[in-house]
Amino acid sequence: MKKLSCLVILLIMGSLLGGCKANNLNEAIRKELPEVQKVIHTEQINGYTVVMFLTKSDKEKFPFSDFNALAVSLFKGNDTDGWVLEKYKGWAHNENKNITVYRERFTIEKSDGHVIAVIPIIFGEINNANISSVEVAGENGGFTNAQIFQSNYGRFYFKIGNFTTVKCLSKEGEVVCQQGNKLKNS
Repeated sequence: MKKLSCLVILLIMGSLLGGCKANNLNEAIRKELPEVQKVIHTEQINGYTVVMFLTKSDKEKFPFSDFNALAVSLFKGNDTDGWVLEKYKGWAHNENKNITVYRERFTIEKSDGHVIAVIPIIFGEINNANISSVEVAGENGGFTNAQIFQSNYGRFYFKIGNFTTVKCLSKEGEVVCQQGNKLKNS
């Protein structure tokens, strides 16, 4: 009888713990990040899903912040096994009248502290209609295109990688603005 009671308790605990994971990514976002106003982009990398989203600023913590902030989160899982929020980052950014620039780095570690993955991301909002493309560069100075997304909430760019500089170009290829580290060869 004791064995049966222990088995029933273990089954109940297993079903309760298994219920902590969300069935799909949208459910996980709603459950884990209730402050999300709009998901702008999702991208998979190294078995994780990066979610870029808009969130309302916290007026209690930041009384002078009257804006929608961009943020990113990192989820792990799938629709079969469930989804779990691994990491959440956002708010710290640079800006000028043309763009905002957010640089975030997710470091994934085992329980013993061993780093198993580092996922750097650069992203932001485009506030100038004359910007038609966004390029990003790392410390080596080589530029590559970032993805641009249009939504009812604005235009945004996103690129996974260790980038430190954002350069925005017009349709004619002229530099509209550049934000980030000074480059040696530019």
